[in-house]
Amino acid sequence: MKKIILSLTIGLTALVNAQENKIESTGNVGIGTTDPKFKLHIIKDKVNNGHYLNNSNIIENEDSRLQILSANSHQAGSMLFLSNAPSDGNNKHWSFHHTGITRNNRLEIGYGTSAASGEFWDINSKMTVLTNGNVGIGTNNPLHGKLQISGKGANEGITLWSNSGELSSRIWTDPAKTLFHISRGTDPLQGITLNKIGNVGIGTTTPLAQLEVKSTNTFGGLWAPVRSFFTVTDGTNTLIMDPNEIYTNSKLHIGSKSGDIVEFRNLAEGANQTKMLIKANGNVGIGTIEPKSKLDVNGAITIKKASNVDNASPAITLNVKDDFLYDGEYINHYGFGFHGYQDGSTTGHYSNPTNTYLSGHFGIDFFTKGVNRMRISRGGIVSIGAVNRQEGYKLAVNGKIKAKEIKVETGWSDFVFEKQYNLPSLEQVENHIKEKGHLKDIPSAKEVSENGIFLGEMNSKLLQKIEELTLYTIAQEKKITQLESLNKKLIDLQVRLEKLELKN
Repeated sequence: MKKIILSLTIGLTALVNAQENKIESTGNVGIGTTDPKFKLHIIKDKVNNGHYLNNSNIIENEDSRLQILSANSHQAGSMLFLSNAPSDGNNKHWSFHHTGITRNNRLEIGYGTSAASGEFWDINSKMTVLTNGNVGIGTNNPLHGKLQISGKGANEGITLWSNSGELSSRIWTDPAKTLFHISRGTDPLQGITLNKIGNVGIGTTTPLAQLEVKSTNTFGGLWAPVRSFFTVTDGTNTLIMDPNEIYTNSKLHIGSKSGDIVEFRNLAEGANQTKMLIKANGNVGIGTIEPKSKLDVNGAITIKKASNVDNASPAITLNVKDDFLYDGEYINHYGFGFHGYQDGSTTGHYSNPTNTYLSGHFGIDFFTKGVNRMRISRGGIVSIGAVNRQEGYKLAVNGKIKAKEIKVETGWSDFVFEKQYNLPSLEQVENHIKEKGHLKDIPSAKEVSENGIFLGEMNSKLLQKIEELTLYTIAQEKKITQLESLNKKLIDLQVRLEKLELKN
């Protein structure tokens, strides 16, 4: 269809009698002419010129469905309007109105009844276009942008519908015009709210921060992206967040460009209390804000007792996957921790208190002042004062030992008192001493200096010599007794001889 441009410059009513109108079989429509040459053909000369818009002839012309009004003055403007049939009784109109100079040459689209004065431009304007291109909906003075919509409530904003006719979303302001909503339906809690100070709320109409998201969802310790308050994803890696939990399905990086990496605080009574800190150098402080090492703890550290789960037993360890089973519990080859106490009465029976363990697969060293003071070797040899293993000995002490009592479990020398024991004669003892310079079976001073002595063995040998000496003493006692008896007899003989000599 060809476009027809109507230039309306005169502000008077164009009232055309029905006899001067015609619709041709070709579809051409004539207004003011019975011989229309175009799809819509209007003859201006046939209208009643010289009448204003409040002329009664125009208002009473209720049979008209389409009226084109023009003015005899460029100030009054022009109007194209559609009116209802007279049978509905409301006489309301749709108008397309060029206001003219007196009203800033606006283009207004309105709907309603004529004003009491009969002026059609007083019909309630629904949309206005200014000469600068600004469009107003709900306002006839859109000065604040190319499109200005003025409405109150969910039903006076922008409504977006789906192709199926279902309501999709709305853009609107509240009746007080203090909140801007983008919502699903008329419930502002199902959308986004912007308040007058710029705070944005999702799920709330009273945002207290620049962005506040409110929902009753929570992860509950589960990977549940559909419950997330805030989600960031690149399609593969996803981060989800609720008020108490933050999760990602890949590695979560936390850091800072400068200064400390992260600080964990407890906010109480308006004052912050730092509970844990990770410094820029990687040092972690718990209970301190100045950690001097990779882990600096100002407070107690609790470690649970060893468990019966391999590679998961609580401990401070060098390698968590290097456990061994002991009394039904796994202990780390390189670690420190606690395990159940075996009282020996029943296998696998543990009683309190729990024992502390220190484990080193290849040994354990103890240092003071940078010096190794004691070593426990892989084979269980304990060396004190020297780190060299003393093969064949469970305890080697390079220094003096002071004790109130030492118990030695070894063989004893009671065999000396057995009948088959071959007691050396004193002559043999004397000859050994003359030859060796020490008692038989007793190490020399040189041997003791070079090799030391076995305390248990030496006590046994010394006891052997004491027992041999005892046997010698007993033998000598018997001889002395015999000699005393013989001596008494000799004395008695001497007395008798002396008495005989006196008689003679």
